[in-house]
This record gives sequence, C-alpha cells and structure tokens, in this order.
Amino acid sequence: MSESLKLLSWGVLVAPLSFFYFYFFAWSIKSGAVPPTSMLEAIVLATMVLRLAAVLSVGRLRHAKVSLIVDIFALEVLIIAGLLVVYILTRVPEYLSLLTSIALAWPAALLLVFPPFALYRFASSMLHRASLSSVIPSAIGLFALLVIPAEVATLTSSVEGLSGVSRLLLQVLLGQARSAALVPEITFTGLVLYLALTFYVITQGDGGDWFGALIIAVAGSVVALGWSALGSLLTEDLLLLFAVPGLAIIGLIWWTTRGR
Repeated sequence: MSESLKLLSWGVLVAPLSFFYFYFFAWSIKSGAVPPTSMLEAIVLATMVLRLAAVLSVGRLRHAKVSLIVDIFALEVLIIAGLLVVYILTRVPEYLSLLTSIALAWPAALLLVFPPFALYRFASSMLHRASLSSVIPSAIGLFALLVIPAEVATLTSSVEGLSGVSRLLLQVLLGQARSAALVPEITFTGLVLYLALTFYVITQGDGGDWFGALIIAVAGSVVALGWSALGSLLTEDLLLLFAVPGLAIIGLIWWTTRGR
C-alpha cells in the first residue's frame, strides 16, 4: 500500500470511531459530569488522566500488551477490593461509602479516558501495517463498544457527576434504558466504517490471503444497512441494533483470517 493510501485508510477508519467518543465527551461536559464537582470523583478522573499521560509518554507502555494497559486503568478495582475487605473486618460504614463512591466513579472515568488510548493503538497498528486479522476485528470491536457510551449520551441532558453517568451506563447494559436518537448517525458511520474496511483490505496488498476478510467486510456493509433498517422496526435498543452484532462479527472475522 502506498503512503497516501495508507494515510487515507487511516483517516477514514479512525474518523467514524472517533465520532462516538467525542459525542460522549462533549455530552459529559454539557451535562455537568465533567469537570466533577465531587472531590473523590475529581481524584479518580485526575489519576486516570495521569495514567493515560504516563502510558502515552513511555514507549514501552505505548506498545505493551493490552492486558497490561487494562490492568493499569483498572487499579481502582484493587482499591475497591481492599476497601471491601477492610469494611468486612471493621464494619465501619465510612469504608463502604468510600467503596461505593469509587465504584460508581470509575466506569464513567474509564469511558472518558481509555478510548483515546484505544484509538491511538488502533491507528498506530494500521500505520505499522498490522495484519487484517488484527485491524478488522479491532475496528468493529471499537465501533460496537463506543456505541454504548454514545447511547448513554442520548438519555438525558444532565447528570449528577460521574456516578450519574455510571448509573446510566448500567441501565443501558441491563436494558432498562433505551434510545433510538442516534440510529441515523450510527447507520451512516457504520457504513462508512465497513466500506473503509473493504477499501483497506483491497489496498493492503501484503500478499496475504485476504479474500475471506474481504467477503466479510463487503457483507458487513450490506448487513449494517439491512439490520439497521429492519432491526430498528423491532427494537429501539442501540445495544442490540449495533453493539451486539458488531461484537459477534469479530469472532467470525478472526476465525476467517486467523493464521492466514
């Protein structure tokens, strides 16, 4: 692939994925969740931002295994577990209150801070000629996952801090809150993404066996249009319309392209 085609593929693939994150980020500011008004929530978000800065500034961390990066951004889980043990041993209610506050702030802070790193790793892998079996599932996985916070951002115009965002997220995941407000935008960006993947597969030109991945990329474009048109008549849940099918197709693409 020529340098110009590589940059074009990079831009077309990253743009629709970035749309959902910036939509959620802008809503978080507009709704009052950011900046946090609670000192504890501000500490959780600030430490998360510092971890992002550290990961991006250290070369070994930028290219480290994803499992290690997830551990870095999940340090609050260890704190929560420690507080739970202390509460069980002491029965002091303050520890339970602190545990609950951290547990409610962490998911929202993670959604605000982790996606930029995930998008950076995805874009970087493309520029370094990652394999099709890596690029395609990563793109579809990011699309499916970023739809979730985007749906959260359509549910209300104001929330009570990061904990309010986390509560909305939980309602979406449990199917207790639904919104169809972004269906046209998601349909359009989804088609752009699938078509961009098709273009990437065709122009990748590394001599590998890309035929199976190309078929799925083309089929994905058709499925995205058909499912969004027909599925929206049956349900208004964006998680069912876009996130679940997107995650399911990752397995199919991985199986088709593995070891090839």
